Amino acid sequence: MLAAALGARVTKNPQKEIGWYPVMREPGADGDPLFEAFGSTETVFQWHGDTCALPKDAIRLASSPLCMEQAFRYRDNVYGLQFHVEVTEPMIRAWMRTPVNRAELDSLHGVIDPMAIRRQTQHHVGRLQQLSRHVAETFCRLLTTLTDAPHG
Repeated sequence: MLAAALGARVTKNPQKEIGWYPVMREPGADGDPLFEAFGSTETVFQWHGDTCALPKDAIRLASSPLCMEQAFRYRDNVYGLQFHVEVTEPMIRAWMRTPVNRAELDSLHGVIDPMAIRRQTQHHVGRLQQLSRHVAETFCRLLTTLTDAPHG
């Protein structure tokens, strides 16, 4: 939605990303406060079927083999993330039980394995929660800095 609001084209991705996928930190993330805790490759949770072009004047922060625009920054404090840094294990379990999501997985005819997602969640969710805390705390600090700045 943010990419579209910034004038970038949004299209269907050739393949849905649902489950745990690697994303690679891009050179644009160097020095970015939200991404300083990210390693060169992190495994994150995805649930999307769309992709977007990089908005004009945005900086690519992360990419993946299946979706080039995994994260971007526009100006100093506007961030777009394709992946779900906010999810917890109970949230993922709930998403997997939701009838519309189960129907979506069933429609993929085994391309994405729900049992594999459940197994991988136990392995990857701890690191994702570390990243989530860092992103949330850092973003709140950025907002505080902006709201504390003098208004002219």
